[in-house]
Amino acid sequence: MTKRLVGGVALLAALHFLVSAARGCGDEPAPAETATLMPAAGGPIEELGVQFHRPGAERFLPVYRELFAALRPETHVRVAVADAEDERIFEAARRGWGPGPRVSYVRVGRAITSWARDRLAVLETGRGSVLLAPPRPMDGPEARVHDHLVPWALRRELAGRARIRTAPFRFDGGDLIADEARAYVATPLFARNPDRDPDDVARELEETLGLELVRIEGEVPDHHIGMFVTPLGGGRVAYGDPDVALAALGLREGEAATVEVGGEPLALDLSPARLARFRNVRAALEAHGLEAVPVPILPAAGNYVFLSYDNVLLERRADGLHVVLPTYGVDALDRAAVEAWEALGATVHPVRVDGVFRLGGSVRCLVAPLVRG
Repeated sequence: MTKRLVGGVALLAALHFLVSAARGCGDEPAPAETATLMPAAGGPIEELGVQFHRPGAERFLPVYRELFAALRPETHVRVAVADAEDERIFEAARRGWGPGPRVSYVRVGRAITSWARDRLAVLETGRGSVLLAPPRPMDGPEARVHDHLVPWALRRELAGRARIRTAPFRFDGGDLIADEARAYVATPLFARNPDRDPDDVARELEETLGLELVRIEGEVPDHHIGMFVTPLGGGRVAYGDPDVALAALGLREGEAATVEVGGEPLALDLSPARLARFRNVRAALEAHGLEAVPVPILPAAGNYVFLSYDNVLLERRADGLHVVLPTYGVDALDRAAVEAWEALGATVHPVRVDGVFRLGGSVRCLVAPLVRG
């Protein structure tokens, strides 16, 4: 009888957490001090969120292995998993990777995906981080819907180092990116709020993110802004430039072309209309008085798949800027990307993503810096 009663209480508590999180309950009052969107090229990462989903483990574990090797040993990685079995599989793999960052696990209790960036953005304040969550779960398969629970699970584990807030607009985490003074957004974010006046959404963005807003609108690449824009600070922005990639591979705009990536052919879309979307980004950045710095990018035929060298993890350490850079095993293209980032003064840590990028993302999509120094 007692065991049944205790079990019932535990079940009710778990259901309360899941329902509250799904509804966006549990928000904490806005702090008195200003909260601003964490800059992409911010300081040393103290706490980093990743997610692990055992279907597809053979694709993602090699990426995590190289990613963990690129991190400082002082970094604490919070690995969100569905259950004890996900934790067991990840931990068994990690034990074979050698020295690395500190790791702890966050059990969410429901199936999730490995895309840690999508369901939250992180704001910085003088009292810690604010985890900004979308107002409701995204549509899609069960695991995608349950990604909405991760910010609440992370807040619980961060124990006073983070608070949570629900945004008044819909977004994916990849839709938002910032430097020390500006937040950058593009057409896809406004498309997620089709019933709202874009100017009203823009005002809410500035109020919520605490930064001047740079709007990159019109015909732009059809994915998260974090795939093709990386603010570096000081008015410089790395942007995906297909012309750099074409030159590296000896290709011409408008031709039919494929490249071999991960042992499989990848059809490219080099049509003038598709490439013009990236050039529009450069023009928009320069119209805002920013210095647009090119790094390679190539779009695949179809939506959401890019050979992107902008989808990076940046960290300013004591010895300067470090970049965890996606690479694809396309030698000339990878080399051009490494040279572009080294020209920006960055120490480059390459991570092979040819096993996962066809799913629509790479390095930045798999990580969520939660606390920076």
